[in-house]
Amino acid sequence: MSREDFQPITVILDETNYNHWSFLMKSFLKGRSMWKYVDGTEKAPTAGTSGVREKDKEGTTVDAKESWEVNNHKILTWISNTIITSISMQLTTFEVAKEASGFLQKRYTQINFAQRYKLEQDIRAMQQNDQSISDFHSKMSLIWNQLAMEPKFTVDLALWDKHREETRLVQLLMTLREEFEVVRDVILHRSPLPTVEAALSKLIDEETRKRVNSKISGVFATPSIRPNFNNQRNSLPIPMPSTQRDLSQV
Repeated sequence: MSREDFQPITVILDETNYNHWSFLMKSFLKGRSMWKYVDGTEKAPTAGTSGVREKDKEGTTVDAKESWEVNNHKILTWISNTIITSISMQLTTFEVAKEASGFLQKRYTQINFAQRYKLEQDIRAMQQNDQSISDFHSKMSLIWNQLAMEPKFTVDLALWDKHREETRLVQLLMTLREEFEVVRDVILHRSPLPTVEAALSKLIDEETRKRVNSKISGVFATPSIRPNFNNQRNSLPIPMPSTQRDLSQV
C-alpha cells in the first residue's frame, strides 16, 4: 500500500486552514475521479440494485453497491486521516462521505464573532520585519481567507468586494518596512486604487530592484588605496656625508 491509501494530502485540517485543506482534498479526489461521491453526483445504489454488476476503472466486473461502499469509505478514511483528532471524533456518526464533507464545510466556512475578533487582532499585530514581500503576503492571505468566511452585510456584492479589496490593501501597506515608503506613497495616491495583486507586483519589483542595487554596490565598493607619502619618505635612502677630500684646499 502507498502513503496515499492512508493520507492522500500532507496538509492536516485544524480550525484555521479549512480553505487550504478543502482545496487540496477536492483536487486529489477529482484526480481520482472520486469527487462525484462528495458532490452527490454518484448516489448510493438503492436496495433494489444489490447484485447489479458493473465494471470498475480497471475493467473488472464488480457489484455496484459494493463498489460504491468501497469508494465511499475510502473517502471517509482519507478525510479522517487528514484532520486533527478533535475534529475527526466529530465524524464518527457519519457513514456517507458527502454528509461528512458537508458537516465540515458548514462548520468551518463561517466564523463567529469571537473568531473574527481574534483574526482582526492577529492581522493588526502583523509586521513584515525581515520577511520577503511574497512570504509576508502569504501569511496575511491565510487570515484574509478566514475572514472571507464571514457573512456579507450587503446584497451589493460588487460594493462588498471593493470594500474588502481596499481594506486588504491598507492592511498590507501599513505593515511594510520603511524602505518601501516611496512605493507605498505612490500606490496610495493612485486613483482608482490598485488591487492587492497589482500593488503586490509593484512591491516585489521594488524589492528586487533594491536587492540588485545592493549587490552591485557591494561589488564596486572596493576600498581605495591612498599613497602614504610619510612611509615613502621614510623609505628613501639617507644621504651620507662625502668623504672625498677637497683638493683645492691642499
